[in-house]
Amino acid sequence: MKAFRYLGAAAVFCAAAAVLFAAEDPLSRQRMVDSARNETALLSYAASSADSLGDWKETIDAVLFLLLRKTELDRGSIRVLVSDALEYPARWYPDGTFAVSTELLDYIDYTIFDRASSSGRRIRNIDDERETLLAPFLAYEAARLACDTCYASWQRNASDESFNSRTSEDFDETSAADRYSYVLLSLAGFDPALLTRWIEALADPESFSQFDRLESWRAELPDATTRLLYASREASSLAALADEISGALQALASGTGLSETLSNLAELVPVYPGNLHIAELSAFVAYRNWLSTAPADELKLLPFLPWAKETDPLAERFASVLDIPVSQHQASQGVAALLPGMPVSVPGNNAGYIRAVKLFEACLAVRASDALVSAYATLLVWSADPALRRQALELSRTAAIRESEEGSADYTARANHAQILFLTGTDYPEAHTMMANIRTNADSVPLTGRALPGFLSRGMTGDTRDIVLSLALMSHALNSPEQARKLAEERMNFLPAVPDSPDSPNDGRTLSFRGLQLGDTTDVLTALWGKPAFINYTWYTENWQYPGLGASVLIGSASGEQTVDLIRVFGNSVLSPILQASESEETDFPHIRTGDSQSDFEKAFGKSVWRSGDCEVYAAGKGTIAVLYLDGKIRRMSARSAH
Repeated sequence: MKAFRYLGAAAVFCAAAAVLFAAEDPLSRQRMVDSARNETALLSYAASSADSLGDWKETIDAVLFLLLRKTELDRGSIRVLVSDALEYPARWYPDGTFAVSTELLDYIDYTIFDRASSSGRRIRNIDDERETLLAPFLAYEAARLACDTCYASWQRNASDESFNSRTSEDFDETSAADRYSYVLLSLAGFDPALLTRWIEALADPESFSQFDRLESWRAELPDATTRLLYASREASSLAALADEISGALQALASGTGLSETLSNLAELVPVYPGNLHIAELSAFVAYRNWLSTAPADELKLLPFLPWAKETDPLAERFASVLDIPVSQHQASQGVAALLPGMPVSVPGNNAGYIRAVKLFEACLAVRASDALVSAYATLLVWSADPALRRQALELSRTAAIRESEEGSADYTARANHAQILFLTGTDYPEAHTMMANIRTNADSVPLTGRALPGFLSRGMTGDTRDIVLSLALMSHALNSPEQARKLAEERMNFLPAVPDSPDSPNDGRTLSFRGLQLGDTTDVLTALWGKPAFINYTWYTENWQYPGLGASVLIGSASGEQTVDLIRVFGNSVLSPILQASESEETDFPHIRTGDSQSDFEKAFGKSVWRSGDCEVYAAGKGTIAVLYLDGKIRRMSARSAH
């Protein structure tokens, strides 16, 4: 994230900030960013190289990716800086830098080996233990970003001094970050109880006795005993908040339950004023909810949205546009007939559209990442105001350039700019060529490999099948029905039919996890896995949690009875995906678990067939498995039916 890259649009955004955030001097944040940038420049002089960090580089990247990307807290450009000059264990800077102290890394390694030597136990997995100790430090800083306490303390301590000396937090700000740390740890897949253990360590004056800078930092913090009391007392309400946010993420990932989710988030906004995470999720859900009301044949192209999705019912609605024949009038006038003079009214629900626009503007007044600006541009292009459509084109162009410079696997901003070029009639050939190039290059960058040295991977929010759909829709609009048909067939054939080769891992076998298959009833689930520890309910689904197995199961009722729609497997799970012809078949299928390598997984399941939402997606029997890799190792797996 680079705050206020889009200064030309800042004045437009700032007027709307009062919707979710207190009124403020629009230049105050820029001064804060400039001050932070000066400080991170000084930290860079004492920065550690990637080579000198060894395995710590991958550990830091993995924890940050889970806390920032998988929670959808920040999809912007984030520089990761490990420095010997940092006076804090970790610090989020509003110039888009996440700094980590080398002394913190030394402290964590010292703690791991000291515990092992004092107890006589063996270190089972140093990477896991490092993550467990590092996560609460980084979660607290991520929570400061989410709660915007960095800016609050900046305003309160306003002076001309350096950034950090102006951002000492009071108890209320610290407590707010504590509470949201619990939420982020839970959403990222860590045990939220890590927060309590972390604050307990802060309360112990001996915890950092051998680390001078960490001890100085600890001594200046608000009273840890009181913080611990607050965190313990609010554990149940924080768990409920984490469930609400998790439900919002699930709604975005699946495109279901949007109206109800938007109502739930609207109730949270006044309870957590100034919370950037809740505000942006509200904007995302409002946008996706408006899209569900707009006819696909009016929108013509499905926009690329800046959050990870597992599946989206909208895609098939837009694919159905390909069945609409191009009229002779359209054929004679070309694509210009699709949007004659652009719309005179907003497609779909006008109130829903205005709500989404205002929510985006409020968020962009606070921070303007490429992903947010790109999504906002795809909203503005449907305004009846020509000036706003021109602004959409300029905003999308700037976001696409910045995304391209980063070399990210994500192509959201570039794809949206191509679509806006097309929809506005600015340059049809260029738009089509841009989308074709995106399609060619979509698989060339590792999903979670850092494209630029020193920067955290964005991952990938879109679905590569949607690139093909967009190309097909463009070809259809350009009156090239044969090309559109071929692209539509290609999109449908991403998931191959069951191969005939007996050597294929998908030769008619079914996918199961400890006997459980997609489509099984809840009776089968409880017989195989027992009763869940707890169930998270949404309007349309039930999420059965099995923490002892490191898994969860999404239950749906589309078929009239409750059946297994999705099986998720998390880090350190004991479950393995197995392909076999029948339950009685003796199989030597390899036991692949989280933590195993990508090469091991692909020896068993072959190469991925598409990419979606940070994951490589593989054909598996009659279903698919989406796998998140971090540092080339399996972190999460999600299995669902193919259709």
